Amino acid sequence: MVISRSSSEVAVTFAGSLNDHARSINRFVEMVDEGLEILSGGRLEDFGHLLDEAWQIKRSLSSAVTTSAVDEAYTLARGAGALGGKLLGAGGI
Repeated sequence: MVISRSSSEVAVTFAGSLNDHARSINRFVEMVDEGLEILSGGRLEDFGHLLDEAWQIKRSLSSAVTTSAVDEAYTLARGAGALGGKLLGAGGI
């Protein structure tokens, strides 16, 4: 199954309410420095947890961020031992 959509279609579902998500956006900003510190210390396990936190925040911004297929794949990866993941694109497969 192929799902095609543009990232702008997804972004518009939460762009108008960014003020409501200011706390989440600020956390994303904090994560940049935190991620650099974690990686410079070679703490890959901590980085995996940071990636998972970022994904959980991103998917909380709008139900359009993810799909059931993406959620299932992410859950399977975590169940197989992945600590986190970085998903790119508009959530389609």
